[in-house]
Amino acid sequence: MSQEVYEMITRLDRERIETHLVVQCAPMISGMKVSNLLNVEKKLAPQMKQVLERSGISYYLLLESEDKATFLVYREDGLKAYLMQDRVCQSMKSFGYESLDLSDVLSRFQKRYADCMEQIAEFPHEMGLLLGYPVEDVEGFIENKGHNYLYAGYWKVYGHVEEKKALFNRYEEARKVLIQLLASGRSVSEMASCYA
Repeated sequence: MSQEVYEMITRLDRERIETHLVVQCAPMISGMKVSNLLNVEKKLAPQMKQVLERSGISYYLLLESEDKATFLVYREDGLKAYLMQDRVCQSMKSFGYESLDLSDVLSRFQKRYADCMEQIAEFPHEMGLLLGYPVEDVEGFIENKGHNYLYAGYWKVYGHVEEKKALFNRYEEARKVLIQLLASGRSVSEMASCYA
């Protein structure tokens, strides 16, 4: 995160629910990513659901602990299309997903994610695919056990480094623009409709 973006964030109202959403999910809101994870304090979860519903952004509650709620927020059409790409589809099937119906995938992933967080199962590597990461990077992460990556940004990169660096820079630019829009009074709903 650039110093300029950091300074803008510090000037925003951190208790404002839309601030959490923009800071954590700008690439998804701007249509550059199909999904993002979103972590908020549990007490803010009902407000977050309302903001997401008004904005037309889909969400799935993955886990709720005593103090935190974790959502997968996504553009439904984009995530469905991504999951149906040949390599992604094959990889999801290798993780045991027989059906790639989105509701089936999210339900199964929620269980696997919760089991991992409760330390009764291994990390569900399909999370990378659900977050729209390139298959080569998800597979590279698994094969190298998280080591030997060529670059680390929004995820660990195992191929096409310059392309991914440029993408990460575009993500940061999107975050900067959306933070500026939020600071100027725009709502997440307005931003999401601009990028729909």
